[in-house]
Amino acid sequence: MIANVTHLDLNARGGSERLAIATMEALSQLEDVELELSTFQRPNIIGLQSAFGQSSVSVIKKARTMRILNSFDELSDKKEYDLNINTHGDLLPFYQANFSKSNSITYCHFPAAKYLIDTQDAEYINLMNRLASKKSTSRASTERLLQSTDIAYVSMMNNSTILTNSQYSSKAISKTFNLRSVVLSPPVDVDTFRKEVLTPSLPEERNNQVLVISRFNPSNKIENAIRLAKLLKQNGIGKRMKIVRSLSPDRLDYYSSLLTMVRDYKLTDHVKFEVNVTFQELMTNMRE
Repeated sequence: MIANVTHLDLNARGGSERLAIATMEALSQLEDVELELSTFQRPNIIGLQSAFGQSSVSVIKKARTMRILNSFDELSDKKEYDLNINTHGDLLPFYQANFSKSNSITYCHFPAAKYLIDTQDAEYINLMNRLASKKSTSRASTERLLQSTDIAYVSMMNNSTILTNSQYSSKAISKTFNLRSVVLSPPVDVDTFRKEVLTPSLPEERNNQVLVISRFNPSNKIENAIRLAKLLKQNGIGKRMKIVRSLSPDRLDYYSSLLTMVRDYKLTDHVKFEVNVTFQELMTNMRE
């Protein structure tokens, strides 16, 4: 049995990327499964190892084949697998004519692509245009790109078993597509983090802080965490808040806006950011 895991870009090093790697780990432990990986960016093994740990990324090297794709045409070629798993079902409209609920799984944290298509979101259009073999250069060609993307995304959702991580997301999928989804919660290897949090420590070693683990991306609405920090400080709860995880170069403006928000709320002594922390640094933060 040959299983193919498809993901847009593992180098984003966020929650969906950890899910993709955890999925590959699970598949690699099955004796009768040969693993393949399809992605649009060559994985940065050093960066992934730093973010997720050595044991997590070693599975990438176990893949029988790693396909680095240049366009959707390569993703939607005639190569068929016994099992197709799209771990980036939020945004990646991956569909082939042979897909069915018995041979294809789509993990969809939230049906964001449908909303982005319907609202003609400029950033999403740019992403799809980069992945298209024929670049849209006019309004008419952009409309055709959105139409083909919409057809592919709807077909993918209708012809795969859909997994999601909460009842909230399941309801959103049902409302958008009138489809049932399987809630698989939580979608990460929580035992690894649970052991760190429960590691015995002296009371004075604890910082009595709120730890927020989130990739610095506008979709994660980190502003809400800062608003919470303001309320906690006003009510004398906790010593501080620390917000940690990965920051990509194209999100520097968003990160700058968060810094400005912290200054405006007079929280510079209460909220601390740590960007691009390693896996070991993350574990240390959890023990605090």
